[in-house]
Amino acid sequence: IHPDDHDELPSTFIVAEWMPLDELSRAFGEFGAEATSALALQAVGSAFVALAFEVSAHKHYTLAYHGLWGHVPSTIVQGLEHALADLEEAITQWGTVALWFEKVSQEEPAQLDTLRLHFDPLIQDHTAHLWNLQVRLRHERESMRTRLPQSVQEGVQA
Repeated sequence: IHPDDHDELPSTFIVAEWMPLDELSRAFGEFGAEATSALALQAVGSAFVALAFEVSAHKHYTLAYHGLWGHVPSTIVQGLEHALADLEEAITQWGTVALWFEKVSQEEPAQLDTLRLHFDPLIQDHTAHLWNLQVRLRHERESMRTRLPQSVQEGVQA
């Protein structure tokens, strides 16, 4: 949703805040370019999988509210559910990145400072943001569900 479009939505919505992924993408790309171990490359690969799920979640979110569907509540709920599923997977992947980095730091102690000082805060902050974003999307989904007829509500899964 674009900030200028807020007046088109019911006032009960909390508009989700999506973060630009450029910094994370660049940081992991640079780390991956210099990686010398399979474990470090696994971490980088998982980071890019997480980023891909985030991009997919944002696409589902944007399309859910896009004027193509005329703000039909059931379509918005469905799009939000797809976005939530992708966010859940992104969070899981960021957890996997943290696990890979833990293994890297055990096998390559020279990398410990870089990982602890630079990547740990990035991953922790970003994952916390995704958790908050997920809460907001769940709230939006529930707000939209209340606008569905009862027969449709029963067909839409929680």
